Amino acid sequence: MADLGLLKERAKFKRLLKEYEAVQVFLNLATRDSRAAATKARTEVEKRKISEVRAKIRELEAEIQRLRRKFGVTAQSSFLLKILEQVDSRPDSDYLMPKFMIDTLCTRYDGVVRDFSELQPHVLVGLHSGLGRNYLEIELYLLEAVLFEDMCALFNMAKESEQAVEPHKQGQSKVARKGRAALYHATITATFNFLEAYINGIAFDHYIVKKDSLDNQTKKLLTEWDTTNNRPHYVSLRDKIVKYTRIALGVAHPPIQENNCPELEYLAMKVRPLRDAIVHPAPGPDIDALEPGSEKEFFNLDFSEVERIVDSAIALVRKIEKTIGRSERRLFWLFDRASNGLFADEVFK
Repeated sequence: MADLGLLKERAKFKRLLKEYEAVQVFLNLATRDSRAAATKARTEVEKRKISEVRAKIRELEAEIQRLRRKFGVTAQSSFLLKILEQVDSRPDSDYLMPKFMIDTLCTRYDGVVRDFSELQPHVLVGLHSGLGRNYLEIELYLLEAVLFEDMCALFNMAKESEQAVEPHKQGQSKVARKGRAALYHATITATFNFLEAYINGIAFDHYIVKKDSLDNQTKKLLTEWDTTNNRPHYVSLRDKIVKYTRIALGVAHPPIQENNCPELEYLAMKVRPLRDAIVHPAPGPDIDALEPGSEKEFFNLDFSEVERIVDSAIALVRKIEKTIGRSERRLFWLFDRASNGLFADEVFK
């Protein structure tokens, strides 16, 4: 019969080993080799004497405490084990954890992700099991950055198409021209998606950080949710830009408006009908005036307009970021077009 004391010590070792793996995963230190070493140690402990097991327990306890102290990990072991379970359930993809949550579990994650404290609270950090790779690489996920890349990719294809397709000629195949027009429309839609994701990120971050001190009306604006009536409270993109920047600065009057921001005036007043014609198509003339409605913008789109829309959106984001006083490093993903008029490959790296 196995010694009861030995069985207990082995069980303790296995629990600590699992906790050690959980800490490594949380800190993005797990690799294929480290996970394989843990599996091997879990098997070999069955062959060790009680004195050897106790020595291994002391080593594990010391290493766990070292990692906790070095990175300021304050999360309870039970919570880290739940994270490990979630991560291991999807070994081929990252488990995404928002920065604002990591901040409640760790005080020095800058040691894991450079300039972590400078990142937006809604940035997602990809935690991985390490089972599929043997190198340390950390992926950060930022919705507005991904949508910015979408815009850039579509713009590049649209510009290349614009340069390749000849002007309309009678009898000419319409396939290339219609493909080019589709890219124009897709680029404009992607531009407004990128802008909305960016400004929604500002709203979310402010809400997460300040929610305990916000009044109900401000919460309603930032979350686009009416808690009193339990229903959505939609806010236009223009109003989001004007109101969210004011809320972020804590001032009485909007710091960015059409009268002091030509990019906002252009996008909100001139381009909005075009965007609406694409996103909210409504064929038919104005019933009262019997004139073409917003669809006229849709059918008469020139590529120079697409270029101006894209450039204005980028400039507007930079202006908003500067206005609300955030670090330029938070826009590490934002690029202007290169000298050849296209977005460089650097955008997508």
